[in-house]
Amino acid sequence: MYIVFLGGAGKMEFNRFRGSYAFGFLAILALVPLIGCASQTGQLADAMPDRPASDGPVAPYAEPVTMTVWAGMNDVMRFASGESIDDNLHTRFMKSFLNLDFQNKWVADGGKIAEKIDLDISSNDLPDAVQVNVEQLSRLIKNGQLEDLTPVWNRYALPGLKENMGYQDRIAFTPAMKSGRIYGIPLPSDMGNSVALMYIRKDWLLALHREVPRTTAELDELVHAFALQDPDRNGKKDTWGVAFEQAAESGSGGLPGGMTTDALAAGFGAYPELWLNAPDGQLAYGSIDDRMIPVLSMLKDWYDSGAIDPEFAFKDLNRVSKDIADGRIGIVFGPFHYPLWPLKDTVKNNPNADWIVAPIPTADGKPAVPKALPFTGSWVVVRSGYEHPEALIKALNVTYMMQADMGEPGKFWSEAGMGIYKDLSAHLYMKPYLFDSPFRNMQSGKEIQAALRTGDEAKLASSAARSIYANLIQSKDKLEAWTFRKIFDESERVLSDYPKLQYSAFFDAPTPEMLAKGEALARLEREQMLQIIMGEPVDRFRQFRESWLQLGGAAITREVNAWRQSQ
Repeated sequence: MYIVFLGGAGKMEFNRFRGSYAFGFLAILALVPLIGCASQTGQLADAMPDRPASDGPVAPYAEPVTMTVWAGMNDVMRFASGESIDDNLHTRFMKSFLNLDFQNKWVADGGKIAEKIDLDISSNDLPDAVQVNVEQLSRLIKNGQLEDLTPVWNRYALPGLKENMGYQDRIAFTPAMKSGRIYGIPLPSDMGNSVALMYIRKDWLLALHREVPRTTAELDELVHAFALQDPDRNGKKDTWGVAFEQAAESGSGGLPGGMTTDALAAGFGAYPELWLNAPDGQLAYGSIDDRMIPVLSMLKDWYDSGAIDPEFAFKDLNRVSKDIADGRIGIVFGPFHYPLWPLKDTVKNNPNADWIVAPIPTADGKPAVPKALPFTGSWVVVRSGYEHPEALIKALNVTYMMQADMGEPGKFWSEAGMGIYKDLSAHLYMKPYLFDSPFRNMQSGKEIQAALRTGDEAKLASSAARSIYANLIQSKDKLEAWTFRKIFDESERVLSDYPKLQYSAFFDAPTPEMLAKGEALARLEREQMLQIIMGEPVDRFRQFRESWLQLGGAAITREVNAWRQSQ
Protein backbone atom coordinates (compact mmCIF):
# COMPACT_ATOMS: atom_id res chain seq x y z
CA MET A 1 0.00 0.00 0.00
CA TYR A 2 1.26 3.47 -0.81
CA ILE A 3 0.20 6.70 0.75
CA VAL A 4 0.50 10.21 -0.63
CA PHE A 5 1.15 12.57 2.27
CA LEU A 6 -0.43 15.91 1.49
CA GLY A 7 0.54 18.72 3.78
CA GLY A 8 -0.93 22.17 4.12
CA ALA A 9 0.79 25.44 3.42
CA GLY A 10 -0.75 28.79 4.12
CA LYS A 11 -0.31 31.96 2.11
CA MET A 12 3.23 33.25 1.93
CA GLU A 13 4.31 35.73 4.56
CA PHE A 14 7.43 37.88 4.72
CA ASN A 15 8.89 35.67 7.44
CA ARG A 16 8.97 32.61 5.13
CA PHE A 17 7.72 30.27 7.83
CA ARG A 18 4.11 29.75 6.82
CA GLY A 19 1.40 28.59 9.16
CA SER A 20 0.45 25.07 8.17
CA TYR A 21 -1.46 22.05 9.37
CA ALA A 22 -0.84 18.61 7.92
CA PHE A 23 -4.41 18.02 6.80
CA GLY A 24 -4.68 21.27 4.81
CA PHE A 25 -4.13 19.53 1.44
CA LEU A 26 -2.21 21.88 -0.82
CA ALA A 27 0.28 20.36 -3.25
CA ILE A 28 2.95 19.29 -0.79
CA LEU A 29 3.57 15.65 -1.44
CA ALA A 30 5.78 13.00 0.07
CA LEU A 31 5.72 9.52 -1.38
CA VAL A 32 5.80 7.15 1.53
CA PRO A 33 4.96 3.46 1.35
CA LEU A 34 3.02 2.35 4.39
CA ILE A 35 4.67 -1.06 4.11
CA GLY A 36 8.03 -0.20 5.63
CA CYS A 37 8.79 3.51 5.53
CA ALA A 38 12.47 3.45 6.46
CA SER A 39 15.01 5.59 4.72
CA GLN A 40 17.57 5.70 7.47
CA THR A 41 19.81 2.71 7.82
CA GLY A 42 23.09 1.76 9.41
CA GLN A 43 23.68 4.11 12.31
CA LEU A 44 20.00 4.33 13.14
CA ALA A 45 19.69 0.58 13.30
CA ASP A 46 22.35 0.72 16.01
CA ALA A 47 20.18 3.25 17.83
CA MET A 48 17.29 0.80 18.16
CA PRO A 49 16.03 1.41 21.71
CA ASP A 50 15.40 -1.29 24.24
CA ARG A 51 12.17 -1.36 26.24
CA PRO A 52 13.39 -1.28 29.84
CA ALA A 53 11.00 -1.15 32.76
CA SER A 54 12.77 2.00 33.92
CA ASP A 55 12.45 5.35 32.18
CA GLY A 56 13.76 5.58 28.61
CA PRO A 57 13.01 6.94 25.11
CA VAL A 58 10.15 4.47 24.54
CA ALA A 59 9.72 2.95 27.99
CA PRO A 60 6.07 2.47 28.97
CA TYR A 61 4.63 4.31 31.93
CA ALA A 62 3.88 2.22 34.99
CA GLU A 63 0.60 4.08 35.45
CA PRO A 64 -1.55 5.48 32.63
CA VAL A 65 -0.66 8.99 31.49
CA THR A 66 -3.16 11.17 29.66
CA MET A 67 -2.20 13.75 27.03
CA THR A 68 -4.80 15.99 25.41
CA VAL A 69 -4.33 17.22 21.84
CA TRP A 70 -6.49 18.70 19.10
CA ALA A 71 -7.52 16.83 15.97
CA GLY A 72 -8.46 17.97 12.50
CA MET A 73 -10.96 16.40 10.14
CA ASN A 74 -11.32 16.45 6.37
CA ASP A 75 -13.11 14.57 3.62
CA VAL A 76 -10.12 12.30 2.90
CA MET A 77 -10.01 10.72 6.33
CA ARG A 78 -11.50 7.25 6.58
CA PHE A 79 -11.59 4.90 9.53
CA ALA A 80 -11.85 1.17 10.01
CA SER A 81 -15.13 -0.22 11.26
CA GLY A 82 -15.60 0.62 14.93
CA GLU A 83 -12.96 3.36 14.88
CA SER A 84 -13.17 7.15 14.88
CA ILE A 85 -11.04 10.26 15.20
CA ASP A 86 -11.16 9.73 18.98
CA ASP A 87 -10.55 5.97 19.06
CA ASN A 88 -8.44 4.35 16.34
CA LEU A 89 -5.33 2.30 15.63
CA HIS A 90 -3.02 5.14 16.67
CA THR A 91 -4.67 5.93 19.99
CA ARG A 92 -4.88 2.22 20.76
CA PHE A 93 -1.25 1.50 19.90
CA MET A 94 0.07 4.43 21.94
CA LYS A 95 -1.98 3.19 24.89
CA SER A 96 -0.72 -0.39 24.60
CA PHE A 97 2.90 0.50 23.81
CA LEU A 98 3.55 3.49 26.08
CA ASN A 99 0.53 3.40 28.39
CA LEU A 100 -0.09 6.91 27.01
CA ASP A 101 -3.76 7.81 26.57
CA PHE A 102 -4.33 10.44 23.86
CA GLN A 103 -7.58 12.36 24.18
CA ASN A 104 -8.83 15.00 21.74
CA LYS A 105 -9.62 18.19 23.62
CA TRP A 106 -11.48 19.30 20.51
CA VAL A 107 -11.97 18.29 16.88
CA ALA A 108 -12.42 20.81 14.07
CA ASP A 109 -12.53 21.11 10.32
CA GLY A 110 -9.20 22.16 8.81
CA GLY A 111 -10.36 25.71 8.09
CA LYS A 112 -11.36 26.33 11.71
CA ILE A 113 -8.24 25.07 13.45
CA ALA A 114 -6.14 28.24 13.53
CA GLU A 115 -9.07 30.16 15.01
CA LYS A 116 -9.63 27.50 17.66
CA ILE A 117 -5.96 27.54 18.66
CA ASP A 118 -5.98 31.35 18.85
CA LEU A 119 -8.95 31.16 21.23
CA ASP A 120 -7.14 28.59 23.37
CA ILE A 121 -4.09 30.85 23.55
CA SER A 122 -6.17 33.89 24.49
CA SER A 123 -8.03 32.01 27.23
CA ASN A 124 -4.92 30.11 28.35
CA ASP A 125 -6.88 26.88 27.98
CA LEU A 126 -4.54 24.84 25.79
CA PRO A 127 -4.45 21.10 25.14
CA ASP A 128 -1.45 19.44 26.77
CA ALA A 129 0.36 19.21 23.41
CA VAL A 130 -0.50 21.66 20.62
CA GLN A 131 0.55 21.90 16.99
CA VAL A 132 0.94 25.61 16.18
CA ASN A 133 2.13 27.86 13.38
CA VAL A 134 4.99 30.31 13.76
CA GLU A 135 2.84 33.28 14.77
CA GLN A 136 1.16 31.24 17.49
CA LEU A 137 4.49 29.80 18.58
CA SER A 138 5.99 33.27 18.99
CA ARG A 139 3.00 34.48 20.99
CA LEU A 140 3.08 31.47 23.31
CA ILE A 141 6.79 31.87 24.00
CA LYS A 142 6.41 35.60 24.73
CA ASN A 143 3.44 34.91 27.01
CA GLY A 144 5.33 32.27 29.01
CA GLN A 145 2.63 29.68 28.29
CA LEU A 146 4.97 26.83 27.32
CA GLU A 147 7.09 24.20 28.99
CA ASP A 148 10.84 24.34 28.37
CA LEU A 149 11.43 21.15 26.36
CA THR A 150 15.23 21.35 26.35
CA PRO A 151 15.89 18.73 29.07
CA VAL A 152 13.33 16.20 27.80
CA TRP A 153 14.44 16.62 24.19
CA ASN A 154 18.07 16.06 25.09
CA ARG A 155 17.30 13.08 27.31
CA TYR A 156 14.56 11.21 25.42
CA ALA A 157 14.75 11.98 21.69
CA LEU A 158 16.10 9.11 19.59
CA PRO A 159 19.11 9.87 17.34
CA GLY A 160 17.00 9.35 14.21
CA LEU A 161 14.31 11.72 15.45
CA LYS A 162 16.96 14.35 16.19
CA GLU A 163 18.38 13.83 12.70
CA ASN A 164 14.99 14.44 11.10
CA MET A 165 13.95 17.43 13.19
CA GLY A 166 17.44 18.93 13.14
CA TYR A 167 17.96 18.65 9.38
CA GLN A 168 20.15 21.39 7.85
CA ASP A 169 21.84 22.62 11.01
CA ARG A 170 18.70 22.68 13.15
CA ILE A 171 17.33 25.65 11.22
CA ALA A 172 13.73 24.61 11.94
CA PHE A 173 14.36 24.96 15.69
CA THR A 174 15.27 28.66 15.41
CA PRO A 175 11.76 30.15 15.81
CA ALA A 176 11.09 27.76 18.70
CA MET A 177 14.05 28.85 20.80
CA LYS A 178 14.58 31.62 23.33
CA SER A 179 17.82 32.21 25.21
CA GLY A 180 19.11 28.88 23.95
CA ARG A 181 16.13 26.92 25.27
CA ILE A 182 13.76 24.78 23.17
CA TYR A 183 10.04 25.54 23.44
CA GLY A 184 8.75 23.71 20.36
CA ILE A 185 9.64 20.68 18.26
CA PRO A 186 9.49 21.13 14.45
CA LEU A 187 7.12 18.95 12.42
CA PRO A 188 8.92 18.71 9.06
CA SER A 189 7.81 17.74 5.57
CA ASP A 190 9.90 16.89 2.49
CA MET A 191 12.65 19.46 1.89
CA GLY A 192 12.11 19.30 -1.88
CA ASN A 193 8.52 20.51 -1.89
CA SER A 194 9.46 24.12 -2.68
CA VAL A 195 12.53 23.57 -4.90
CA ALA A 196 12.06 24.06 -8.64
CA LEU A 197 13.21 21.53 -11.23
CA MET A 198 12.85 22.02 -14.98
CA TYR A 199 10.64 19.55 -16.85
CA ILE A 200 10.85 19.63 -20.67
CA ARG A 201 8.88 17.78 -23.31
CA LYS A 202 11.56 15.38 -24.56
CA ASP A 203 9.64 14.54 -27.71
CA TRP A 204 9.44 18.24 -28.59
CA LEU A 205 13.18 18.63 -28.10
CA LEU A 206 13.76 15.80 -30.58
CA ALA A 207 11.23 17.19 -33.06
CA LEU A 208 12.96 20.57 -33.12
CA HIS A 209 16.51 19.13 -32.85
CA ARG A 210 17.12 21.11 -29.67
CA GLU A 211 19.13 20.37 -26.55
CA VAL A 212 18.41 20.89 -22.87
CA PRO A 213 19.19 24.55 -22.04
CA ARG A 214 22.00 25.28 -19.61
CA THR A 215 21.81 29.07 -19.70
CA THR A 216 18.94 31.51 -19.42
CA ALA A 217 19.68 32.66 -22.99
CA GLU A 218 19.28 29.08 -24.24
CA LEU A 219 16.10 28.77 -22.18
CA ASP A 220 14.76 31.94 -23.80
CA GLU A 221 15.41 30.50 -27.26
CA LEU A 222 13.72 27.20 -26.39
CA VAL A 223 10.65 28.89 -24.90
CA HIS A 224 10.15 30.82 -28.12
CA ALA A 225 10.79 27.75 -30.25
CA PHE A 226 8.22 25.69 -28.38
CA ALA A 227 5.67 28.46 -28.83
CA LEU A 228 6.36 29.42 -32.44
CA GLN A 229 7.82 26.43 -34.31
CA ASP A 230 4.96 23.90 -34.07
CA PRO A 231 6.77 21.35 -31.84
CA ASP A 232 3.80 18.96 -31.85
CA ARG A 233 3.76 19.01 -35.68
CA ASN A 234 -0.01 19.47 -35.98
CA GLY A 235 0.20 22.54 -38.24
CA LYS A 236 -1.48 24.79 -35.66
CA LYS A 237 -0.22 27.57 -33.41
CA ASP A 238 -1.61 26.02 -30.26
CA THR A 239 1.40 25.62 -27.96
CA TRP A 240 3.13 27.76 -25.36
CA GLY A 241 6.75 27.61 -24.35
CA VAL A 242 6.44 27.48 -20.59
CA ALA A 243 3.73 27.05 -17.96
CA PHE A 244 2.74 30.34 -16.36
CA GLU A 245 -0.15 30.83 -13.94
CA GLN A 246 -1.82 33.69 -12.15
CA ALA A 247 -0.99 32.68 -8.62
CA ALA A 248 1.41 30.74 -6.50
CA GLU A 249 2.80 27.26 -6.58
CA SER A 250 4.50 25.95 -3.45
CA GLY A 251 7.59 28.09 -3.99
CA SER A 252 5.96 31.49 -4.17
CA GLY A 253 3.47 33.59 -2.31
CA GLY A 254 1.35 35.15 -4.98
CA LEU A 255 3.69 36.44 -7.69
CA PRO A 256 2.70 35.89 -11.33
CA GLY A 257 4.13 32.64 -12.64
CA GLY A 258 4.72 30.96 -9.28
CA MET A 259 7.65 28.56 -9.51
CA THR A 260 8.43 29.59 -13.09
CA THR A 261 9.20 33.09 -11.83
CA ASP A 262 11.18 31.68 -8.88
CA ALA A 263 13.25 29.44 -11.15
CA LEU A 264 13.99 32.11 -13.75
CA ALA A 265 14.88 34.60 -11.01
CA ALA A 266 17.29 32.13 -9.38
CA GLY A 267 18.99 31.78 -12.74
CA PHE A 268 19.80 35.49 -12.55
CA GLY A 269 20.77 35.31 -8.87
CA ALA A 270 17.52 36.94 -7.70
CA TYR A 271 15.23 35.60 -4.99
CA PRO A 272 11.86 37.36 -4.75
CA GLU A 273 10.11 37.23 -1.38
CA LEU A 274 13.24 36.13 0.50
CA TRP A 275 15.35 38.21 2.85
CA LEU A 276 18.97 38.07 1.69
CA ASN A 277 22.40 39.08 2.91
CA ALA A 278 23.28 42.31 1.09
CA PRO A 279 26.87 43.40 0.30
CA ASP A 280 26.72 45.98 3.09
CA GLY A 281 26.12 43.25 5.67
CA GLN A 282 22.45 44.12 6.12
CA LEU A 283 19.41 42.01 5.23
CA ALA A 284 17.50 43.20 2.17
CA TYR A 285 14.24 42.08 0.56
CA GLY A 286 14.86 40.08 -2.61
CA SER A 287 11.85 41.34 -4.55
CA ILE A 288 13.30 44.87 -4.78
CA ASP A 289 16.77 43.74 -5.86
CA ASP A 290 17.99 45.12 -9.24
CA ARG A 291 18.61 41.52 -10.31
CA MET A 292 14.84 41.25 -10.73
CA ILE A 293 15.02 43.63 -13.73
CA PRO A 294 16.33 41.07 -16.29
CA VAL A 295 13.83 38.55 -14.92
CA LEU A 296 10.91 40.88 -15.55
CA SER A 297 12.35 41.87 -18.93
CA MET A 298 12.40 38.24 -20.07
CA LEU A 299 8.94 37.52 -18.73
CA LYS A 300 7.62 40.64 -20.44
CA ASP A 301 9.16 39.52 -23.74
CA TRP A 302 7.61 36.08 -23.38
CA TYR A 303 4.20 37.66 -22.89
CA ASP A 304 4.59 40.18 -25.73
CA SER A 305 5.78 37.50 -28.20
CA GLY A 306 3.07 34.96 -27.33
CA ALA A 307 5.53 32.51 -25.79
CA ILE A 308 3.30 32.19 -22.71
CA ASP A 309 -0.47 31.99 -22.50
CA PRO A 310 -1.87 35.53 -22.95
CA GLU A 311 -4.68 34.58 -20.56
CA PHE A 312 -2.36 33.45 -17.76
CA ALA A 313 -3.67 36.18 -15.44
CA PHE A 314 -7.00 34.35 -15.33
CA LYS A 315 -5.64 30.80 -14.90
CA ASP A 316 -4.74 29.11 -11.66
CA LEU A 317 -2.52 26.04 -11.48
CA ASN A 318 -5.44 23.66 -11.95
CA ARG A 319 -6.38 25.29 -15.26
CA VAL A 320 -2.76 25.39 -16.39
CA SER A 321 -2.44 21.70 -15.54
CA LYS A 322 -5.20 20.97 -18.06
CA ASP A 323 -3.13 22.69 -20.75
CA ILE A 324 -0.18 20.53 -19.70
CA ALA A 325 -2.32 17.39 -19.90
CA ASP A 326 -3.62 18.45 -23.32
CA GLY A 327 -0.07 18.74 -24.66
CA ARG A 328 0.01 22.49 -25.09
CA ILE A 329 3.02 23.38 -22.88
CA GLY A 330 6.67 22.51 -23.45
CA ILE A 331 8.41 23.48 -20.20
CA VAL A 332 7.17 23.26 -16.63
CA PHE A 333 9.03 24.37 -13.52
CA GLY A 334 7.95 22.49 -10.42
CA PRO A 335 8.99 20.28 -7.48
CA PHE A 336 10.14 16.67 -7.52
CA HIS A 337 6.65 15.19 -7.38
CA TYR A 338 5.28 16.84 -10.55
CA PRO A 339 5.47 13.62 -12.59
CA LEU A 340 2.64 12.32 -10.40
CA TRP A 341 0.59 15.42 -11.20
CA PRO A 342 0.26 17.11 -13.63
CA LEU A 343 2.90 15.62 -15.99
CA LYS A 344 1.57 12.07 -15.91
CA ASP A 345 -1.63 13.25 -17.59
CA THR A 346 0.33 14.37 -20.67
CA VAL A 347 1.66 10.83 -21.14
CA LYS A 348 -1.74 9.33 -20.34
CA ASN A 349 -3.33 11.38 -23.13
CA ASN A 350 -0.45 10.92 -25.57
CA PRO A 351 1.65 7.73 -25.19
CA ASN A 352 4.28 9.25 -27.51
CA ALA A 353 4.87 12.15 -25.13
CA ASP A 354 7.71 12.15 -22.64
CA TRP A 355 9.28 14.55 -20.16
CA ILE A 356 12.92 15.01 -19.25
CA VAL A 357 14.07 16.47 -15.91
CA ALA A 358 16.90 19.01 -15.70
CA PRO A 359 18.26 21.65 -13.31
CA ILE A 360 17.13 25.23 -13.78
CA PRO A 361 19.36 27.23 -16.17
CA THR A 362 21.53 30.16 -15.08
CA ALA A 363 22.76 33.31 -16.77
CA ASP A 364 26.39 32.14 -16.70
CA GLY A 365 25.76 28.40 -17.14
CA LYS A 366 27.11 27.58 -13.67
CA PRO A 367 25.10 25.29 -11.35
CA ALA A 368 21.92 26.93 -10.10
CA VAL A 369 21.19 27.74 -6.49
CA PRO A 370 17.39 27.43 -6.35
CA LYS A 371 15.09 29.25 -4.00
CA ALA A 372 13.81 27.10 -1.13
CA LEU A 373 11.27 27.58 1.61
CA PRO A 374 11.48 26.11 5.10
CA PHE A 375 10.50 22.46 5.24
CA THR A 376 8.75 23.10 8.55
CA GLY A 377 5.59 25.19 8.81
CA SER A 378 4.43 24.05 12.24
CA TRP A 379 5.74 23.02 15.64
CA VAL A 380 4.38 21.00 18.55
CA VAL A 381 4.55 22.58 22.00
CA VAL A 382 3.57 21.58 25.53
CA ARG A 383 1.48 23.83 27.74
CA SER A 384 3.14 25.19 30.85
CA GLY A 385 2.40 23.07 33.89
CA TYR A 386 1.80 19.76 32.13
CA GLU A 387 3.28 17.06 34.38
CA HIS A 388 4.74 14.82 31.66
CA PRO A 389 6.42 16.90 28.92
CA GLU A 390 8.61 13.89 28.16
CA ALA A 391 5.49 12.07 26.95
CA LEU A 392 5.52 14.24 23.84
CA ILE A 393 9.07 13.16 22.98
CA LYS A 394 8.28 9.50 23.65
CA ALA A 395 5.25 9.70 21.34
CA LEU A 396 7.29 11.38 18.61
CA ASN A 397 9.88 8.61 18.99
CA VAL A 398 7.19 5.99 18.44
CA THR A 399 5.86 7.78 15.35
CA TYR A 400 9.39 8.03 13.99
CA MET A 401 9.94 4.30 14.61
CA MET A 402 6.72 3.51 12.77
CA GLN A 403 7.84 5.49 9.74
CA ALA A 404 11.41 4.16 9.92
CA ASP A 405 10.27 0.52 10.22
CA MET A 406 12.00 0.09 13.58
CA GLY A 407 11.10 -2.37 16.29
CA GLU A 408 7.58 -3.10 17.46
CA PRO A 409 6.14 0.25 16.21
CA GLY A 410 7.57 -0.40 12.74
CA LYS A 411 6.15 -3.90 12.67
CA PHE A 412 2.76 -2.63 13.81
CA TRP A 413 2.63 0.05 11.10
CA SER A 414 3.80 -2.33 8.40
CA GLU A 415 1.24 -4.98 9.31
CA ALA A 416 -1.50 -2.35 9.49
CA GLY A 417 -0.80 -1.41 5.90
CA MET A 418 -1.25 -4.97 4.75
CA GLY A 419 -4.49 -5.48 6.69
CA ILE A 420 -7.74 -3.62 7.04
CA TYR A 421 -6.03 -0.23 6.77
CA LYS A 422 -4.63 -0.95 3.30
CA ASP A 423 -6.89 1.53 1.53
CA LEU A 424 -7.31 4.02 4.37
CA SER A 425 -5.37 7.25 4.91
CA ALA A 426 -4.52 6.27 8.45
CA HIS A 427 -1.34 8.35 8.51
CA LEU A 428 -3.49 11.50 8.59
CA TYR A 429 -4.47 10.97 12.22
CA MET A 430 -1.16 9.83 13.66
CA LYS A 431 -0.63 10.86 17.27
CA PRO A 432 0.29 13.34 18.49
CA TYR A 433 0.57 15.06 15.08
CA LEU A 434 1.73 14.08 11.60
CA PHE A 435 5.29 14.77 10.44
CA ASP A 436 7.59 13.34 7.79
CA SER A 437 11.31 12.96 7.19
CA PRO A 438 12.63 15.92 5.18
CA PHE A 439 15.09 13.68 3.33
CA ARG A 440 13.46 10.24 3.07
CA ASN A 441 12.43 10.55 -0.57
CA MET A 442 15.86 11.81 -1.60
CA GLN A 443 17.56 8.93 0.18
CA SER A 444 15.18 6.42 -1.41
CA GLY A 445 15.95 8.01 -4.77
CA LYS A 446 19.69 7.51 -4.34
CA GLU A 447 19.23 3.84 -3.53
CA ILE A 448 16.85 3.30 -6.44
CA GLN A 449 19.20 5.09 -8.84
CA ALA A 450 22.09 2.86 -7.73
CA ALA A 451 19.98 -0.28 -8.23
CA LEU A 452 18.84 0.80 -11.69
CA ARG A 453 22.38 1.71 -12.80
CA THR A 454 24.01 -1.49 -11.57
CA GLY A 455 21.13 -3.97 -11.76
CA ASP A 456 21.99 -4.87 -8.17
CA GLU A 457 18.93 -4.78 -5.93
CA ALA A 458 21.20 -5.12 -2.91
CA LYS A 459 21.72 -1.37 -3.33
CA LEU A 460 18.17 -0.95 -1.98
CA ALA A 461 19.24 -0.64 1.64
CA SER A 462 15.98 0.70 3.09
CA SER A 463 12.58 -0.93 3.13
CA ALA A 464 11.13 2.26 1.62
CA ALA A 465 13.36 1.99 -1.44
CA ARG A 466 12.74 -1.75 -1.75
CA SER A 467 8.97 -1.27 -1.64
CA ILE A 468 8.98 1.59 -4.15
CA TYR A 469 11.27 -0.33 -6.47
CA ALA A 470 9.33 -3.60 -6.37
CA ASN A 471 5.81 -2.22 -6.43
CA LEU A 472 6.05 1.05 -8.36
CA ILE A 473 9.25 1.25 -10.41
CA GLN A 474 8.66 -2.29 -11.67
CA SER A 475 4.88 -1.98 -11.82
CA LYS A 476 3.11 -3.78 -14.66
CA ASP A 477 1.12 -0.58 -15.14
CA LYS A 478 3.37 1.24 -17.63
CA LEU A 479 2.11 4.70 -16.70
CA GLU A 480 2.61 4.08 -13.00
CA ALA A 481 6.11 2.72 -13.64
CA TRP A 482 6.91 5.78 -15.82
CA THR A 483 5.67 8.14 -13.11
CA PHE A 484 7.62 6.76 -10.20
CA ARG A 485 10.79 6.08 -12.15
CA LYS A 486 10.66 9.70 -13.31
CA ILE A 487 10.32 10.86 -9.70
CA PHE A 488 12.90 8.66 -8.00
CA ASP A 489 15.39 8.13 -10.83
CA GLU A 490 15.35 11.59 -12.41
CA SER A 491 13.66 14.24 -10.26
CA GLU A 492 15.31 13.23 -7.00
CA ARG A 493 18.69 12.92 -8.77
CA VAL A 494 18.47 16.47 -10.15
CA LEU A 495 17.30 17.74 -6.77
CA SER A 496 20.21 16.11 -4.94
CA ASP A 497 22.69 17.47 -7.50
CA TYR A 498 21.96 21.11 -6.65
CA PRO A 499 25.10 22.31 -4.84
CA LYS A 500 23.08 24.31 -2.32
CA LEU A 501 19.73 26.00 -1.80
CA GLN A 502 18.87 29.60 -1.05
CA TYR A 503 16.76 30.03 2.07
CA SER A 504 15.64 33.29 3.59
CA ALA A 505 18.09 34.82 6.02
CA PHE A 506 15.15 35.91 8.17
CA PHE A 507 13.33 33.05 9.86
CA ASP A 508 11.10 34.17 12.66
CA ALA A 509 7.52 35.21 13.32
CA PRO A 510 6.25 38.29 11.46
CA THR A 511 7.39 41.59 12.92
CA PRO A 512 4.81 44.19 14.03
CA GLU A 513 5.16 46.13 10.78
CA MET A 514 4.79 42.93 8.75
CA LEU A 515 1.53 42.21 10.52
CA ALA A 516 0.32 45.76 9.98
CA LYS A 517 1.43 46.33 6.38
CA GLY A 518 2.53 42.98 4.97
CA GLU A 519 -0.67 42.17 3.11
CA ALA A 520 -0.82 45.58 1.43
CA LEU A 521 2.83 45.37 0.40
CA ALA A 522 2.38 41.85 -0.96
CA ARG A 523 -0.58 43.06 -3.01
CA LEU A 524 1.49 45.99 -4.31
CA GLU A 525 4.30 43.63 -5.28
CA ARG A 526 1.99 41.24 -7.09
CA GLU A 527 0.11 43.98 -8.95
CA GLN A 528 3.21 45.91 -10.02
CA MET A 529 4.99 42.84 -11.36
CA LEU A 530 1.85 41.77 -13.20
CA GLN A 531 1.54 45.21 -14.79
CA ILE A 532 5.18 45.18 -15.91
CA ILE A 533 4.84 41.73 -17.49
CA MET A 534 1.63 42.69 -19.27
CA GLY A 535 2.46 46.15 -20.55
CA GLU A 536 4.15 48.71 -18.32
CA PRO A 537 7.81 49.54 -19.06
CA VAL A 538 10.42 47.66 -17.04
CA ASP A 539 11.61 51.00 -15.64
CA ARG A 540 8.44 50.89 -13.56
CA PHE A 541 10.30 48.46 -11.31
CA ARG A 542 12.31 51.27 -9.70
CA GLN A 543 9.10 53.16 -8.97
CA PHE A 544 7.70 50.01 -7.38
CA ARG A 545 10.77 49.72 -5.16
CA GLU A 546 10.41 53.29 -3.93
CA SER A 547 6.71 52.77 -3.23
CA TRP A 548 7.41 49.53 -1.40
CA LEU A 549 9.94 51.23 0.86
CA GLN A 550 7.76 54.28 1.52
CA LEU A 551 4.60 52.31 2.28
CA GLY A 552 6.17 50.25 5.04
CA GLY A 553 9.00 48.27 3.50
CA ALA A 554 11.69 50.49 5.00
CA ALA A 555 10.23 50.03 8.48
CA ILE A 556 10.03 46.27 7.99
CA THR A 557 13.64 46.23 6.81
CA ARG A 558 14.71 47.99 10.01
CA GLU A 559 12.83 45.43 12.10
CA VAL A 560 14.36 42.52 10.21
CA ASN A 561 17.86 43.87 10.73
CA ALA A 562 17.15 44.52 14.40
CA TRP A 563 16.15 40.86 14.66
CA ARG A 564 19.41 39.92 12.94
CA GLN A 565 21.40 41.91 15.48
CA SER A 566 19.62 40.17 18.34
CA GLN A 567 20.62 36.68 17.19
